[in-house]
Amino acid sequence: MRLIILWLLFTFSLVAQANDVSYQDTAANDVPKNIRQNGFIYCVNGIVTTFNPQLVSSGLIVDPLAAQIYDRLLDVDPFTYRLIPEVASRWEVLDNGATYRLTLRKDVKFQQTPWFTPTRNMNADDVVFSFARMFEVNHPYHYINGGHYPYFDSLQFANSVQSIRIRKLNDYTVEFRLNA
Repeated sequence: MRLIILWLLFTFSLVAQANDVSYQDTAANDVPKNIRQNGFIYCVNGIVTTFNPQLVSSGLIVDPLAAQIYDRLLDVDPFTYRLIPEVASRWEVLDNGATYRLTLRKDVKFQQTPWFTPTRNMNADDVVFSFARMFEVNHPYHYINGGHYPYFDSLQFANSVQSIRIRKLNDYTVEFRLNA
């Protein structure tokens, strides 16, 4: 159960940040210097049916895809396989692993687009919103993109979290409470 929670904490994403990513050109690979202006390259051994990590149906797609598009609460160090901070700057495991309390970074910006100009930084309300729209079938945004969350559902994450589920403790702290 704990592994499922930890997996989802770093797998499901929240916020796309606009970071400048530059790649060095090589003779064998003509990758543009600023790939964000010209598109991106995504190679995977599988079928990509969506670029929304909440709607994919396999870990093969969700892990590399989410990491490229969104920041996660936590990530996994590829060398040690330990959790490392991403949007959450730190976390506590309480109640013998039944409660996870995450402190969020205060400097996380939303991506700006021609049709969306953010007026504030990301906070705990956004984390609660992101999970609530998947958990709660009566949530006004649950049925955006059809209301199906195949990977999320396959892990039975909603069954693992108590009815209070995820709650905001303050503007930059959220808590996940598990059933067991």
